[in-house]
Amino acid sequence: MNSTRSLPATHHVTMGFICGFQLYSIVFLLPSLLKQLEESTSLNLAVLCAFLVLLFSQMELGRRLSMVSAAAAIRDCVIAQSIAFLMFVMAPQATFLLFALVAWMLAFSGTQIAFGRWTLLASEPNEREHEVRWTLVGFVAGIVAAKFITYQGHDENVLLYAGLAVSLAGSFLAYVFGRSRAGYTSLGQMWFYIDLRRDYPAQALTAASFCMGLMIGLLIFSLAHIAHAVVGVALFTLVSGRIFGALLPERASRYACYIAALALLADALFWPELVFGSVLLSFCAAVIYASVRLDGFNPRTLMSSGDRMALHNLGLSLGVTVEGLLSLPRLTSGEIMWATAFLLICCAYLISFLPDRTCRII
Repeated sequence: MNSTRSLPATHHVTMGFICGFQLYSIVFLLPSLLKQLEESTSLNLAVLCAFLVLLFSQMELGRRLSMVSAAAAIRDCVIAQSIAFLMFVMAPQATFLLFALVAWMLAFSGTQIAFGRWTLLASEPNEREHEVRWTLVGFVAGIVAAKFITYQGHDENVLLYAGLAVSLAGSFLAYVFGRSRAGYTSLGQMWFYIDLRRDYPAQALTAASFCMGLMIGLLIFSLAHIAHAVVGVALFTLVSGRIFGALLPERASRYACYIAALALLADALFWPELVFGSVLLSFCAAVIYASVRLDGFNPRTLMSSGDRMALHNLGLSLGVTVEGLLSLPRLTSGEIMWATAFLLICCAYLISFLPDRTCRII
């Protein structure tokens, strides 16, 4: 099996651009496409059910992706994500729309697992940092491009057709790249869930991913300013080298959780909406995103890189789901901020029990 890893920066930017563009399009178009649902809570319940399906499928998705080469996994997931996006925008009824939403979320999650697995296969930490940085640049560029279309006052069809064009181009690029057959495969899952009971790094990985999900969920459900969130991610891409040059990934994630909690507490005390949080939550989420892909929280249990990324996605999806549940009881924005800050502090405290590594595992 050829294990050569040759993925130019333009590919990382392009793939990140596709994910960012589609994510913003889904979030923007979903309310209008589901306007036939009469009850005001129907949209929240539909998204909640989609996330529940996502939760229960993460580990199996990671196991399946580990059975093919890393390049083929990226190809298949990007193409499936594009097909699901086409189904979403062309769905004739609400029922088909919900099925298409679940399919897109599964494919989107698979793409993140495949890309995370690809990055973990790199032997040099500098190479991982390079890939993470360019992927985040593309992701931000995709969100900005989609936001620009809606900001200019164009019809929703313009965003829809632009998303289809981006998806088609990305599918072709993923198909060409998938022919390289790069990366190793795993013949099957060699561990059991009971093995995680004493695997403290794996538990810390889940806790950090849960915090990242809380941050992203709060940004989405509180309708935070896109421009502020983009500034946070852009700031991370500028200082990421210094952060991980001075701190180990595990410690950087722990500090990120505390910083996000402090930002939320400041907003809850002085402002009725996210001010510091819009920037710092996206910045801290990017820190955790990079930490996992820089070989942080390396589990003691012998598991494939696909399983590790599936565990990361499981915690992330759980965090977003919990944040969505907090918005259902009609809590005030301040109460939601206090609750989220409390959860972030608790998880950061639990992560602090993880012994620090003296050196990076390469």
